[in-house]
Amino acid sequence: MANRRRPGGRKNSRPNPVSTHLLLEEVVKRANNETKEVYASIIENLMGPDLFVEQRKFVNDSCRRKALLSGRRAGKTRSLFNLIAAKALSAPNQNIIYVNGTRGECKRVAWLGEKADNPGLPAFFRNMGIETRTNETELTIVLPNGSRIELIGCSDRVEIDKLRGGAYDLVVVDEAGKMPNLDYLVIQVVQPAMLDYQGTLCLAGTPNPQCTGLFYEVTNDINPLPGWSVHYWTAEVNTKAPPGENGETLWERITEDRLAQRIEANDPAWLREYKAQWIASTDAFVFKINVLPEVPLDAETKKPLPEYLYSLDHYQRYYDGNLDPDLEWEYVIGVDLGHDPDPFAVSVWAYSENSPMAFECHAWKKVGLITDQQAAVLHELLARFSPARIIMDEGGQGKQIAADLRIKYGLPIEAATKGSKTANLFSLNNDIVAGRLRFLEDSLLVEEMLGLRWNESLLARGTHKEKDGDDNHLTDACLYAWRALLHPFWEQKEIKPLRGSKARDELEQQRMEDDMYTNLFRRQRGEDFTFLN
Repeated sequence: MANRRRPGGRKNSRPNPVSTHLLLEEVVKRANNETKEVYASIIENLMGPDLFVEQRKFVNDSCRRKALLSGRRAGKTRSLFNLIAAKALSAPNQNIIYVNGTRGECKRVAWLGEKADNPGLPAFFRNMGIETRTNETELTIVLPNGSRIELIGCSDRVEIDKLRGGAYDLVVVDEAGKMPNLDYLVIQVVQPAMLDYQGTLCLAGTPNPQCTGLFYEVTNDINPLPGWSVHYWTAEVNTKAPPGENGETLWERITEDRLAQRIEANDPAWLREYKAQWIASTDAFVFKINVLPEVPLDAETKKPLPEYLYSLDHYQRYYDGNLDPDLEWEYVIGVDLGHDPDPFAVSVWAYSENSPMAFECHAWKKVGLITDQQAAVLHELLARFSPARIIMDEGGQGKQIAADLRIKYGLPIEAATKGSKTANLFSLNNDIVAGRLRFLEDSLLVEEMLGLRWNESLLARGTHKEKDGDDNHLTDACLYAWRALLHPFWEQKEIKPLRGSKARDELEQQRMEDDMYTNLFRRQRGEDFTFLN
């Protein structure tokens, strides 16, 4: 019998099944559209109502090279975070770099945040309802759209060179005014890496006391470098800051604090920090690397006296790293202990009893080294520089680490000579000015020395204390080595505190703890069995 169709029917009338792949594509497409709408709303808020007028102009500025010169508490960090977040959300797979002077500063400012109302970037995104993948070891943040933010501390050229080979959509350099390697970072590393994606470079910070460097060249109001869009504001216009207990504005509180500290309104440090004005203040620097010694002149010829001609040879302060092969050299390795965020730092110096000068041979620092790695570094230096002494500050937890390095790793660690750090800094600086020390060309130590400042508020009262936040790890290592360099020429006897005094009791307590710690290691190694007697 022939097959008959039903009226109005047809063979195989079931509809073709929709491809699962097409369904997934449609789901993803709709989800992406919804995400784009959410992101667009967030970006609009980041670049608009969330900011006061000056911040808004800065964040919305489309110039590919822009700079922000601002005073303290002016809302600089919040502006940078808004800029970073808006860029990361604007398109998928954005590659963004946040740079600060050290890894520790990156972690404190941009990762952890300073307070609840000034959160770091991970919490900043969470507060906007955006979940991210974070890696605290690498200091990276990855958004759902694939955009990636990395925080990098650029304390030296070794760290800066890690940015080579990348291609970036946005690079933000925070605290650019105090970064000694800024020229190298921007001109030789970052700008070439931004050509592929037509990326944006942003420099932000407050004026430095030297009134020098790329940030000064870009933001000064006398002869600024062309090609940059420069923004400027202070805490006076920060309308987003919460009012004080009595309703006073942020600027009123800053002014009240200045008056309470008896700081004049024309004080150079205050004008730089809060009014963001470029005003030089050389007295603020700990080391006078570029100060030349005063050489007496002959009254008749007006030329330097013969006995002072030697000093004139020290004007350069630097040498090429080649020591006189006809002299016998000995070496001192100064060590400043650190792990994270403070680095482990070493400074190596050479001296000879037949030379009136000491020569820098090596300077190096790195964050995150464990004791095994620190010991390996010191063994490598001993193999390279011999004979050598290793001088280390054993204050605080340093005495345990030093004992560990002596007993467990066989390193000849010596305790740094005690004394007033301020007095030692003055003496070291005197040797620098007098030309008794020669530094390596492109010295990392000198870069750190040039940026180390006194706390100017205390300086105005006659107290010398290093400014918190300035890098001083290599300079501390140098200080320990320099103290040991004095020994071939004069031996300073240790002056112990009076018997019965608190200081003497603490000294004896430290000695007993050192002995106990040393004996413990010897017993563990089977080298001492006197405890059985």
